[in-house]
Order: sequence, then C-alpha cells, then structure tokens
Amino acid sequence: RADVDALNNKLDELENEWNQKDDRKNEIRKLKEETEQAYNKHLEINSQLSEAEEKFTKYQELLGKEKNLIDSIKNLEDQKTGLESNSLIANKELDELNEQIGSEKNTLESIKEEIKKIVSEKEELEEEISNTNSLLNHINGDIQESINRRESLKGEIAKLETREEELNTTIKGLEGKLGDTIQQKEDHLEEIKTPPQALTILSGKTPQTQVNELEALKRVKRRFESQGLKYHRRTLYAFHTAMKSNETSQMAVLAGISGTGKTQLPRQYANAMGIGFLQVSVQPRWDSPQDLMGFYNYLEKRFRPTDMARALFQMDKENNPETEFSDHLMMVLLDEMNLARVEYYFSDFLSRLENRPSPDRVNIPEERKDAELELEIPVTTGQSPRIFPGYNLLFVGTMNEDESTQTLSEKVIDRANVLRFAAPKKIMGDISQEEENIDFHYLRYTDWKQWIRESSNYGEREFVTKIEKMAEIMKKYERPFGYRLGNAILSYVANYPRHTEDENLNEALADQVEMRLLPKLRGIELDQSNTLSELIQFVENDLDDPVLSEAINKSEQIAHDSTGQFRWLGVNRDD
Repeated sequence: RADVDALNNKLDELENEWNQKDDRKNEIRKLKEETEQAYNKHLEINSQLSEAEEKFTKYQELLGKEKNLIDSIKNLEDQKTGLESNSLIANKELDELNEQIGSEKNTLESIKEEIKKIVSEKEELEEEISNTNSLLNHINGDIQESINRRESLKGEIAKLETREEELNTTIKGLEGKLGDTIQQKEDHLEEIKTPPQALTILSGKTPQTQVNELEALKRVKRRFESQGLKYHRRTLYAFHTAMKSNETSQMAVLAGISGTGKTQLPRQYANAMGIGFLQVSVQPRWDSPQDLMGFYNYLEKRFRPTDMARALFQMDKENNPETEFSDHLMMVLLDEMNLARVEYYFSDFLSRLENRPSPDRVNIPEERKDAELELEIPVTTGQSPRIFPGYNLLFVGTMNEDESTQTLSEKVIDRANVLRFAAPKKIMGDISQEEENIDFHYLRYTDWKQWIRESSNYGEREFVTKIEKMAEIMKKYERPFGYRLGNAILSYVANYPRHTEDENLNEALADQVEMRLLPKLRGIELDQSNTLSELIQFVENDLDDPVLSEAINKSEQIAHDSTGQFRWLGVNRDD
C-alpha cells in the first residue's frame, strides 16, 4: 500500500509535468501568433515603405519640374528684359507673359508646399521604418529562442511519455502484488496466534479443584520462604489486594532501590498462585505503544508482535474465541518500567485499561470498543484486528529510583497502587533469576472472581468516614483526590483478605495511605508551618499503625534536614 501511495505521488508529479507541457505548448502557440502578427506588421510596413518610395519618386519629379520652371522663368525674364530693352514686344504680349509668369510662380509655390509635406512624411516614415526594423530584430530573436525551446520541450515530452509508460507498467505490477497481499491477509496474524512460552507451559495443565483465598496466600508465603525471600504479611496482602482490585486500579507498582527483590515478589506470587507470568523488560529507547505490542513490517507484509501482544491475544476470548486460555490468569510485569518515559509507551495502554466496562458487560462490543487495542495492520477493507485487555490480565511494574530513571507521572500514580519498600529484613538464600517450572495446577479465572467483593456492599461501613477524613487531610496539603481514587480505596478495603466479615480493616486503610496518598505528596515543601503532623496522628490514632506513622515522620525529618521537599522512603515492618 505504501508503494502504491508512493507511485500515486509520482503519477501526480507526472500529471503536473504533463499539465506544464500543455502550458508550454500554449506558450509556443502564443509566440507563433506573435510571430505571425509581427510578420503581418512587417508586410504592412513594407507596403507603406513602397508608398513612401513612390512619393519620393514623385518628389524627385517635382524637383525636376521646379528646376525646369526656374529655368523657364529665367528665360522668360531674360526675354522680358530683352523685350523691354529693345521695346520690340507689345504691351499685350507683355501682359500675357506676366500672367503666364504669375501662373508659373503659383504652380511653383504649390509644388514647394507639396515638397515640404513629402519631406515631412519621409522623415516620419524613416523613423517608423527604423523602429520597425528594431522590432523585427527583437521578434526574430524571440522566434529563434521559441524554436529552440520548442525543440527542447519536444525532448522533455518524449521523456515524460516514456516515464508514463514505465510507471503504468509498475502500477500494474503493484496492483497484482496488492491483490496477492489482500489474499494473504490472514498471514498477518500468523505470529500473534502463536502463544508465548509463558502460556505454553500452562497448556495441558489441569485447574485447581479446591480454592480457598487464605490457603492460597499461605502457599505463596511458603513459596517465598523456599526461594530465600522473606516479606512481611502486610506486604503480601497489599500486593494480593492490589491484584484483586484491578477494576478500579489498573496496575501495581513496586518502587524502591535496586536489588530489593521487587521482580521476585510478583514472579514467585504468580508461580505459587498458578498464574501465568510474563516479564517484559522495558528499554530506555521505548517511546511508543509499538514497543509494547509490536509493529507491521511493510517489507515482509506481516505483523511482528511482541510476547506481550501474543499473550494478550491468547487471553482475549472476545476477539479470539478459539483460545484455550480464556479461563486462565496472566500477570504481566513491566520490569524497570521507568527506564523510559512511561507516558510515551504506556499512557495509551493505561487509558484503555481504565476504559474497560464492568466485567459483566465486556461481551458487548459497543461497551468495550474504547478499551480495545487496535493493531497497526493496514487493511483495505473492514477494520484492523483488535485486542481487548480483560480482567484476567494483571499488570505490575517495578521501578528503581536512581539518577538513570524517570519519575512516574501523576496519571500513573493516580491509577496504580504503589508499594514502596526497602531491602527485606532477612535474605535467607540466593534469589534465582531463572524461570520456575510451573508443575502445579493453574488457578481458574472463574475461581479468582469468587474472591472479589463488590465495594458497593461496603458503602455504609464506618471506614467510609475515615476515607472522607483522608480526603480532607490531602486537601490541606494541596493534593486533593476525586471520586476515582475514592472508589479505588473503597475497592481495596473491600477486597482485603480477612477471616471474618467483621474483621478490623484499619490495616487496609493504612496500606492505602502508604500506597496511594504518600506518593502524591512527593515534592511538597515542608517547614515549621507546613508539616505532616495531622496525617501522622491520623495514621497512629485512627488507623492504629505506629510503624507507618514513624516511617512518615522519619521521611519528613529527612526532608527538613535536606532540600525541604518531601519524598516517601517506604516502611520496614517486622513479623
């Protein structure tokens, strides 16, 4: 298609050149008309010149007559003088002679006037002839130049006609190739239909039969210990709840210094839960959604998908009903997601996740169209293939904080649960970076949905008042939050693991202060008149979490001792 567009552009240039050829023909025709007009003028001037020559000949004849008359008058005067002196001529003859002399003088004066007129006309004709000769010389030069240009244009026209024939031949060939390309449309999706290794290792596995949420979390904890990792129960519960509440929070972000096991936490969690795990290593050069999903290779005429695109296609039962993984779960880890600008490569994807309809309405095409990802595959008819990122996909990102990385934008922070932690209290062994073999039964998506609680059932509980107080405190720090974040906090609290429905949920609210509110306070100016004392007292007294309140106070003191700008440093908890 791109080749056809390029050739169409060349054809347009050829048409422009062809149109210019008509303009040049018109220019030659105009010059020819000017030449004919000049030639007619030349004939007219030659005619006038002939008339002038005839008048000049008449002028010379009149000059001869004048000379003859002068001689005749002289002879007559001589005769008169002779007659008078000799008194031989009679008075009558003298009068006749005088009359004849007067007549001849009148004729002479008339001839002189005519001669003056002819001389004047001659001078005018000579000036006009001079101008005409100059114009003829100029026209002859233009005619010669036009003849040369006409010959040059004939050569260009011949070249353009040859190029037109060549382009027509090329266009016919490309039209044939385009027809072949349309017939091979299905081959564009050949690669994306191939599941990545993260899913093929789940193929053929059987689902878990008895699934209890708290037992599953215990299995995850044992998995951590077997891999030499030790995380606080609150960290595990916070990560698990962030995954469950992905309808209101599109992802979880694990932030902190390098080497604290941020990658191993989601990897081993997924392994123990029976969830497919795909690690996507973000590169510093990433600057568009193509880096996540892949691109269309115009030379090979096929779409080159990434493993993430292939995984999303396999997990999308709406656009790929033949998939065998429709009841599986897949966790996608964007490792070191802030090596590149998250807004460049992930912002559009994050918006798609946010636009997803409720889980019970994803089967309606009109409801999910704004959430679907359109693959950049050129098609002549119909719509490009689309992928819907459903709720069976769990998104996690790790984020190192050093001088080589980018900070997260407000848009990402507002839509993610940010878990910030330092190094684990105890590392019992080496952390393996190799992919674990999944030799257990996979967790069905239908069972996972049974763990999810509707936040609307908790709208009248006492912790709603505490959420409203959290909003008031954030207003005072000029970091207010709206309905989206309020609903996300409520969803998190509703889905926090518990043994009984009446279990105290202050832990969940404290987690949301840590994961949602403290990242939004980054960069605020702190001094003696502007402190975090009200937030610290709320966490310690209302939420009964002295460890978190002490960690907030420590981060505040470090801000006072350095730049004066607050930066949340995380919290360490002991079992």
